[in-house]
Amino acid sequence: MPRVTPQARPDELLDDPARRDAYVAGIFDLIAPRYDRFTRWFSYGMDAAWKREIRGVIASELRAAGAPDPVVVDLATGTGDLALGAHQLAPRGIVVGLDVSMPMLARAARRARQESAGSAHEPSGLHFAGADMMRLPLRDGSARLVTAGYGVRNAPRLDGALDEIVRVLAPGGTLVTLDFFLPANPVWRRLFLGYLAVAGWIYGALWHGRPDAYVYIPRSIRRFGTAAAYERALRERGLRMLESRSRLFGGVMIHVARKPA
Repeated sequence: MPRVTPQARPDELLDDPARRDAYVAGIFDLIAPRYDRFTRWFSYGMDAAWKREIRGVIASELRAAGAPDPVVVDLATGTGDLALGAHQLAPRGIVVGLDVSMPMLARAARRARQESAGSAHEPSGLHFAGADMMRLPLRDGSARLVTAGYGVRNAPRLDGALDEIVRVLAPGGTLVTLDFFLPANPVWRRLFLGYLAVAGWIYGALWHGRPDAYVYIPRSIRRFGTAAAYERALRERGLRMLESRSRLFGGVMIHVARKPA
């Protein structure tokens, strides 16, 4: 299936599940070389702090599980922040980072090799592969932990992605997500989305010569909805909410939910 470039009718593509995945993948193919710098600058460094929080949650969940060789799956792994962190916390386990963007995966694999003392190969137990959230290449109940940083929001269909996540989670397994949401306060919502639109236009123009490169961010947030709606969708699939942490007055949330044992 050919990539759909960010130039092609963003609203129409985001509303079409059949084309949304290729559209989002095309965007990430474009921005991959500057993605890490973008996330740090765009969030004024807060992205790194949020991901440190998630690594803390991962560490806590792995300790609670008591399994020396867990299977951890990081969805929409990008350049591998969460997957690399999980591998450091569970070096005897299997960590799989999945993404639809091959350039992102290439950068993740390169980071893994660099962090493995210059080895020509990825560290043992850490793997990166191409896959989308609607069709995870994993057995039922195979993952102790599933993480996703800014990933669930970009799935072609939230219900399909969550169904797949629940399918691959082992009984008692945990889902940890970090993502953007529509703030509940209407005034802050307007300001928040306005900042994302303007800043995204500036970064897209300066860094990629494409002012539309990041236009999908506020538009995808509008379609994703509120944290309350997301939490409801998790509960409808039998997941038990363990924790929700609000950042930026509800514009960013960390959710931790568990599949019944």
